[in-house]
Amino acid sequence: MAEQKIIDYAEGVESVQNQVRSCVATRQSFSVLNVDFGKQSTVVDIIEKAIEDAGLSCRVRMANRGWAVAALSFATLGTGAVAAAAIAGHDLATINPDYEVIKEMVGSNVAAVYQK
Repeated sequence: MAEQKIIDYAEGVESVQNQVRSCVATRQSFSVLNVDFGKQSTVVDIIEKAIEDAGLSCRVRMANRGWAVAALSFATLGTGAVAAAAIAGHDLATINPDYEVIKEMVGSNVAAVYQK
């Protein structure tokens, strides 16, 4: 398996955009680290746009979401079941993506894993 590229958000948004486009063009997995608080969605948008511009598909998900659903199910029986159904629906709608984009629940790093 190829080594995953590390992109440092501290280098600036333009640098992140260029590096993400380069990784996607070569079908490389990568992580964007040191993302400023509140900027995780911006990074996900940059990654999604690069993937879609390359004619590829992606699935965006939260890391360890299964644990979150289990905890929610235990605490609030009905809400957890609805959340689990929504996750299953999302997974079916984005079946067999080229990239899986994974957001951290705690922290703000984002990883993009090439699946094919």
